[in-house]
Amino acid sequence: MLSKFSILLCGLIFVLSAADPASAQDQNTVRVVPKDTMQITLSFADVVEASSPSVVNIYAKRRTKRSVPLFNDPFFQHFFQGFGLQTERKENSLGSGVVVDSSGLIISNLHVLKGAEDIVVVTHDHREYQAEIVLEDDKTDLAVIRLLNFSGTLPSLIFGDVYKARVGDLVLAIGNPFGVAQTVTSGIISGLARTQVNDNLYQSFIQTDAAINPGNSGGALINTRGELLGINTAIISPTGSSSGLGFAIPVNLIRPVVYTAKNDIPLNRAWLGFTPEPVDAATAEALGLSRPHGVLVGTILSGSPADEAGLQSGDLIVAADGNPIENPSNLRFFIATLIPENTPEIRFTLYGDSERDVRFPILFPPDDPPLDRRVIKGRNILSGAVVVNISPFITEYYGLPLGERGVLIQEVYGNSLAQRLGFESGDILRRLNKEPVSDVAMLVGFIDTSSPEQWLIEVTRKGETVGWQLR
Repeated sequence: MLSKFSILLCGLIFVLSAADPASAQDQNTVRVVPKDTMQITLSFADVVEASSPSVVNIYAKRRTKRSVPLFNDPFFQHFFQGFGLQTERKENSLGSGVVVDSSGLIISNLHVLKGAEDIVVVTHDHREYQAEIVLEDDKTDLAVIRLLNFSGTLPSLIFGDVYKARVGDLVLAIGNPFGVAQTVTSGIISGLARTQVNDNLYQSFIQTDAAINPGNSGGALINTRGELLGINTAIISPTGSSSGLGFAIPVNLIRPVVYTAKNDIPLNRAWLGFTPEPVDAATAEALGLSRPHGVLVGTILSGSPADEAGLQSGDLIVAADGNPIENPSNLRFFIATLIPENTPEIRFTLYGDSERDVRFPILFPPDDPPLDRRVIKGRNILSGAVVVNISPFITEYYGLPLGERGVLIQEVYGNSLAQRLGFESGDILRRLNKEPVSDVAMLVGFIDTSSPEQWLIEVTRKGETVGWQLR
């Protein structure tokens, strides 16, 4: 179904399409008349009045470079090397943000702020402040900014708990759609733990039919108690405007990002140390389950938290700290919501002849071997590539297969030789001229001392091995 629609990051500005007129109501519909003044005057005004000052408008400006199509041809690149082959233009991004600390700390979507050179925040009472980015997390599409030259306090929202939310609960979306100024829309929670919404590593979105439009990105999704449930982030729409399919990042995933920014520490997430595998219908029947649910423990890395907890391959996890675990996405989301400094361990419930609990230690993935991050320079095939050693930390951060080893291309600079030769960020270097690439030091030594007439290259890209030859 999604192939027929656009999945839009609602921080971008689109052209507003004319809506179809609403169809007439069924003449046989029973209309219930309010019975007293109390029912007539029921309103969300009090909760909106208390919550809306904590939602701000964000205007971000960035410069982007666009290649001149003619100069993409290698023939012209040869003759015009050293000349400007790109044009520069300015882009404006519109979005919303939520105050998460009274000192002027605000959370929004990373796609609203990424690459911004100038960020202006407009508060509920129309005051304007410059702001700077203090934390970016591309795994959740979240970013935290801080107001500059700000003295005083701002009202912040209380965090709710997505595990206490239910499908059918009333919710309100507050943001700045299409730049028309702060707007409040209402609806219900249409679904929980939605996956395959975008490219985020952690997929467990709140779905709502509260109207969310471009410009709402980074705004608040709150419950009727005024608690923050999520940050509005995307819509599915055939027209670019709201069609009743809006998605928000749950507040539980926001909490560790805010904690990290407030305490000015690196953003680290807990480590499982095993491969979580889904339960299909055949496996559920074999295990005597009434329906497919839970997560099977697959490969366990020696010395990992799973190994320390005594988990075994084939164990079935059905709950974590009492919260049901339906699939691997559920489990990854739950682990990502934890703050290891505050949570030393959790309780996994395992299914078997009789359910039993296992105490699972919450640890950071080790940075072993050390990253040894290097920018490859000079006249060689990898010039312009940034490479690191693969460790459990890198494996967890990039979602690589458990136990992966070797060298990862973390970044490829634009218009570098490495980019022109076809290397991409996320490639895992396997072999150069049939020599296994074991670590960064070996790689750098090999390319510095080798100058063959041709290079045989082998990388793993998105799970598939790719090889090519360069002369």
